[in-house]
Amino acid sequence: MDKLATKVLEGLNEQQLQAVTTKDRNVIISASAGTGKTFVLINRLIYRMLKDRIEIDEFLVMTFTEAAARDLKIKLSRQISRIINDENNNEEIRTFFLRQQAKLPNASISTIHSFCLDVIKKYGYALDLDPDMLGNVMDDKDKALLSRQAMQETLKDISKYNDLIAAANTRPEDISNTEETRSEEHTSELQS
Repeated sequence: MDKLATKVLEGLNEQQLQAVTTKDRNVIISASAGTGKTFVLINRLIYRMLKDRIEIDEFLVMTFTEAAARDLKIKLSRQISRIINDENNNEEIRTFFLRQQAKLPNASISTIHSFCLDVIKKYGYALDLDPDMLGNVMDDKDKALLSRQAMQETLKDISKYNDLIAAANTRPEDISNTEETRSEEHTSELQS
């Protein structure tokens, strides 16, 4: 286990090392895009699982975007799979990480908004919130799904009215020019 924990720390700079190994307090990792925040978070989670035998569903990991949360889960799953498939790891470690892989889909890795929404939905009664009202609160995933469905329905409806839309987008002077052109074409046909 110590050999694997040491391997997790390889290649980290001093700040990253501090973020990964800090214990007994919360850690905020804040940096610009593309600087390795996800890499550091994954290493921190793996390191804490190895050193302290913390289960993945005991962590609370919050990001700012759904994409970041999804990316974090995917990359963490890949790292856990590498540990499971590495024959140099003993059976105890491999079994422990098999369990973590199974728990990963339900782990608390989400946006701040999704986490807060889950808390409100689970414990809204403590705030005297109407449970029926809470069913109407949507998270980002629900909003995105409804938006896509609405867009698809709208596009279906719009395709029925293409001629009307084309006419509505035509400027009045284009209509009179078109009528003059048709009149001129009709006149020249009659003269032929």
